[in-house]
Amino acid sequence: GKNFHLIHESADYESVINGTIRGAFEYQGQKCSATSRMYVPKSVWKQIKPKMVEEVKKLHMGNVHKDLTTFMGAVIDERAFRKVKSYVDYAKKSKDAKIIAGGKCDS
Repeated sequence: GKNFHLIHESADYESVINGTIRGAFEYQGQKCSATSRMYVPKSVWKQIKPKMVEEVKKLHMGNVHKDLTTFMGAVIDERAFRKVKSYVDYAKKSKDAKIIAGGKCDS
């Protein structure tokens, strides 16, 4: 696969979290280099997960043209919206995936 973030046990967790969030969500994730998955050793996941969820929940979403504090705006078009929503819907139904933050969207 492409664009994974491989985390080493000795990594600085704050840098890992900030880099992963920026890599995954900057430009609404609509860039070819967007982080699409993260591999974290089980030994450090318990330290990274709560802080990652906390930071993702802080992301300000809105209209980037009207509010400069917005980190994420709308996706480019209806087709992109449906594609993103299909991934969320898949995760909601999957036995192998778990949504740890978000999982809702405007329809």
